[in-house]
Amino acid sequence: MKNKTVPAYYTLFNTGNEYFDKGDCDKALDNFERSLEISEEIGDKPLMARNCNRIGAVHSDKGDYEKAEKYIKKSLNLHKELEEGVHASLTTAHLYLCYKNLSKEYDKNELNNFIKNFNIDDIPDRDNYILYKLLGNKSCLKAAYNQVQEKADTMENELKEKFLSYPIPKQIIEEYKKVMD
Repeated sequence: MKNKTVPAYYTLFNTGNEYFDKGDCDKALDNFERSLEISEEIGDKPLMARNCNRIGAVHSDKGDYEKAEKYIKKSLNLHKELEEGVHASLTTAHLYLCYKNLSKEYDKNELNNFIKNFNIDDIPDRDNYILYKLLGNKSCLKAAYNQVQEKADTMENELKEKFLSYPIPKQIIEEYKKVMD
């Protein structure tokens, strides 16, 4: 049986996600940018879209919403071109978060329709949290919280503590306690 190896640019993308989850934006950005460069060279549009989304998310987390908007728009255009509806909808939520932070208008109805037509339990915790921040929809916050707790419940104590201290899980838990308790 032949071993399948993961191409280096996917490894860079996955490593970028690990750094991003931990809150190390600089290392995440470096990995995503290197992965994007390679995926552009070889024409891997799905990975280009995901890299642009992550690069935009890093810039958003760093408070550079104009740069984030640029990358997220590129990601959204690629997802639409590839007819990746769910990815396009979630990327739209990321874009609208930039708009909100830049005091630009955005279409809440589009996001509400997405939520109505999609099981929020299937939306990743970070994206549910973004939808909550955009819409104030407590069911999105509750879903994000439950997802974080489910992940944490599968971990041993030391790893669980580390995971719950990462920026997004920590923000979700703090917001949940503030709003829901």
